[in-house]
Amino acid sequence: MDRPTTPLKDMYPNMATCKLKTSVRVQIVEQDLNIGDLCPDLTRNHTLKAGDIVRVFDPQIEVLTGQQNVPCPESYGYRIEGSLDFTVYLRKHQSMIQCETERFYHGNIQPVVFPVLSSDWDMKNGYPIGTIATVKKALTFSNRTTVFSPGELLVISSIPKTPRGQRYKSRDPIEKAVYDIRPIQASQKTLRVRNTTGNRVFHSDLERIS
Repeated sequence: MDRPTTPLKDMYPNMATCKLKTSVRVQIVEQDLNIGDLCPDLTRNHTLKAGDIVRVFDPQIEVLTGQQNVPCPESYGYRIEGSLDFTVYLRKHQSMIQCETERFYHGNIQPVVFPVLSSDWDMKNGYPIGTIATVKKALTFSNRTTVFSPGELLVISSIPKTPRGQRYKSRDPIEKAVYDIRPIQASQKTLRVRNTTGNRVFHSDLERIS
């Protein structure tokens, strides 16, 4: 016997507020980040949990249920939009910094967060562009007026180079590699998150609130 189905008129309208009955994988809405913001979680999957409040939109038929395969709300999957808190790194200014003392070497950088790396990346060849790190010893900037204190945050903005500015080669000692950097600061931000089109949430997994 077919299970009871909900009349199609009871479909949830676009941007209706609902509560999730199940957990859903989501990704950050990239448009919520300003130009220059760095968020290592941008390309990763995250989870909204059962009980989280979301808005629904863009319903599409996923399966047909009911008598004679008549479309009903249970046939539809929705895109959803919720929010989660993330650490976002803000650039303090736009200019790239090339430090002038011996303390800008590879060995003076303590990685904090790596970008998403390809499976064949070898750390023996240095830290990749986008690595967020702290400074172990003070750094003097090229204008000689600003000092980067130990523990301050930076992001690596170049491939590893030799002290003369040439491309680093794997046979060179990695401890002598140098990088261009940008100073950054950490900030907590609430960002929108959405499920992908291939991971829709069914009508029965949502409870409408308003």
